[in-house]
Amino acid sequence: MTARIPNLFVVGAPKSGTTALVKYLSRHPDVFVPSRKELHFLCQDLGYHYRVETLAEYCSYFEEWESEAWAVDGSVWYLYSEDAAANI
Repeated sequence: MTARIPNLFVVGAPKSGTTALVKYLSRHPDVFVPSRKELHFLCQDLGYHYRVETLAEYCSYFEEWESEAWAVDGSVWYLYSEDAAANI
């Protein structure tokens, strides 16, 4: 099986409602949300301590994504990263 990567990104300032938005999206039958928010994989320039380090580890959070049309990666730190937009 080919590794799958998310196709919907929730990016916003801290305390702007990103967690609530991801929670609301998770209730929709066509949206897959991984068990962890704030993976920080796409903002490697920030040196965040709790960041997913490898593509394999990143993809592992989306292994349970089945038939849903969308898979979400949400991180407020993508907003501050100089790399995240290009990585997305």
